[in-house]
Amino acid sequence: MDSTDVGSLPLEGDRDRFLRGASHAKEAKSKLNEETLRDVVYFEAVVTHGLLDKLGAGLTVPTYPQFRDMNEMFLKMMGGVVKVEGGYVMAETPTVEDACIPEVYVIKNRAGEIEEAVGEPFRMRVCVTGPHTLSHLFAYRNADLFVQLSEALAKIAGGSIFRSKHGGVEVLTLDEPLLGVVDDPLLDYGSEGRDSLRDAWERIYGKAEAKGVKTCMHIHSSADPLFWDVEHLRLIEAHVDAPIYKTEKTKKLLEANDKFLVATLCHTQFDELVRAKLRQQLGRAPETTLTEKLGEIWAGIRRGKVDPTQYLEDREVMEKRLGTVVRLFGVERIPLAGPECGLGGFPTYKTAITYLNRVASVVRRFRGDGGPAGI
Repeated sequence: MDSTDVGSLPLEGDRDRFLRGASHAKEAKSKLNEETLRDVVYFEAVVTHGLLDKLGAGLTVPTYPQFRDMNEMFLKMMGGVVKVEGGYVMAETPTVEDACIPEVYVIKNRAGEIEEAVGEPFRMRVCVTGPHTLSHLFAYRNADLFVQLSEALAKIAGGSIFRSKHGGVEVLTLDEPLLGVVDDPLLDYGSEGRDSLRDAWERIYGKAEAKGVKTCMHIHSSADPLFWDVEHLRLIEAHVDAPIYKTEKTKKLLEANDKFLVATLCHTQFDELVRAKLRQQLGRAPETTLTEKLGEIWAGIRRGKVDPTQYLEDREVMEKRLGTVVRLFGVERIPLAGPECGLGGFPTYKTAITYLNRVASVVRRFRGDGGPAGI
């Protein structure tokens, strides 16, 4: 069993400078002016430092560090997509000229430096926002939109997968948090949109499998079972309390469809973590009291008077969750374990890395050998 994460971290630094650097990260440095070059170097340093910190925390298959909006960053890579009042529109068939995600481009180019720092070849995963979730940013949605987006996303996925002697990508994840959460008429049973979305996923995952990586879908709800029908999907990752982690039906579906689960060990909505601690302390206090206390705690964190790590779930809670999932489905069906979602909403970067360290230590202790294992 390997430890992983979903990707996002809080950015503690100059966001505008980081975004400018991301926009020019794949351009030849010799053609950049001095100011833009400084932005690119800053972007490279933040990304590299983020991956090294994840590996240093003990994650064996971390996702590249995500400090940008997960929707906007992929739409910006697509030509023919125009932002208008009310959302995006397809002005023409979307194109992708340079398919590699800028963060992955940096990691690929610095792979030797990263291997030297960690002492061994590194493994990582790439997360891409899925066509269903991206489609909700468009002013007009139909079944064809899933197809158009998938063609562009398949190029991005394929262009962001690399392998070298220093390290490489082992998992490609599509992030579909809106699946089963929002009521979407395009996904009504028997509809053209439902078939189109399944085919869209197959197109992207097929590109990834052809390059020898495992395929994963990150969902927030397992209410819509469409993902079970995706032949090229291997790993399913949901939130801690999702029913998919609790029923015998899931075990049968995993075996019947030859799929696997990513065990999610801890909650990642920081406000809810604080509220959970407050409920323990204040008992049946009214919601207004909890909200007031929450505001006071955030103010204390910002002033440096409150340590946010005290609100993180501890290792014992994570161990219990992992044990429950493994007992229900068997360790052979749980090749990965990590937090339920990204940590971009955490109050500090240090708090996020501390949480990842706890996750990694729980998986390492469960595995018992202290070393990496293959997916």
